[in-house]
Amino acid sequence: MSESRQNPAHKHHYIPAFYLKRWATGVDGKLTEFRRVHGNRIAVRRAHPNATGFMDRLYELQHVEPAAASILETHFFAPIDNAASDALDLLDQPNIWEGNWTARRTSAWSRFIYSLLVRSPEDVAVFRREWPREIRQIDAADEEDYKEHAPPGFDGSILDLIDSMTEREHELSMAQVFAYCIDSSRVAQEINNLHWSVYNNFSDRTFLTSDRPVIRTAALLRKGGHLLLPIGPRKLFLAATDDTMAAGLSKVRPRDLVAYVNQAVTEGAANYVYAVDERQSRFIHNRFGKTPQPRLIEAVFATRRERSLTG
Repeated sequence: MSESRQNPAHKHHYIPAFYLKRWATGVDGKLTEFRRVHGNRIAVRRAHPNATGFMDRLYELQHVEPAAASILETHFFAPIDNAASDALDLLDQPNIWEGNWTARRTSAWSRFIYSLLVRSPEDVAVFRREWPREIRQIDAADEEDYKEHAPPGFDGSILDLIDSMTEREHELSMAQVFAYCIDSSRVAQEINNLHWSVYNNFSDRTFLTSDRPVIRTAALLRKGGHLLLPIGPRKLFLAATDDTMAAGLSKVRPRDLVAYVNQAVTEGAANYVYAVDERQSRFIHNRFGKTPQPRLIEAVFATRRERSLTG
């Protein structure tokens, strides 16, 4: 049974323990956590993967019955993480793309990567902030769907129906749309279609990771588009528009590639950076959060706002 299934219902990991345990290489089963506290001060401690990268009740729904409050965590993110955990185990194996690797595991891994881009506390806050406006953005398709599925006896408009919704109904609608955005994401489909490879790190330094671990180009499908994700202190996942990117990585001096990846995940971090030990402490302290990673969900809502203004 994976870590996500063992978590208390209130403990919602946005950086799952199954992923972080790759950096827990010590005999104590812990990794080294660098955490931003009180502004720019960085606290360092040894932490179990299950004791970091989470926020209590992060995905908990409000104004609903207790049985439904944790539905996003238990029925949505936990299954995503469990499927991705199985896929990550295979990414550790030789001859990865043969035998047990299936289209289902491809989708599970893409879905997990995309979830990392939209499931942080900041992302949830943005979605909640934008939801009251977003639910009222009605297009022609919504109008047509409403005509077919309007409640019997209700003769108001779709906006009248929205205005009549209870707080519980608004909350459940928001959760449904949030989950739908991840499940049907065009980005996840784009990741599926990229050329995948795993890079083995033979440098004297190890990869770091953080609460913003995905390194990506703005346009995945353009020539040279790619994303990188450290999947352990000695392994890096790569998805690119063509296989020349993987060939190029093999020609980069290992120490230089590790430095590039570590700089990206450290400078893009919000609250956490993770390492196997404290040997890169100075590197982390000097770069922590210097270039915050733009949140994908903010860009999505900004684009939708622009479209609504331009008609």
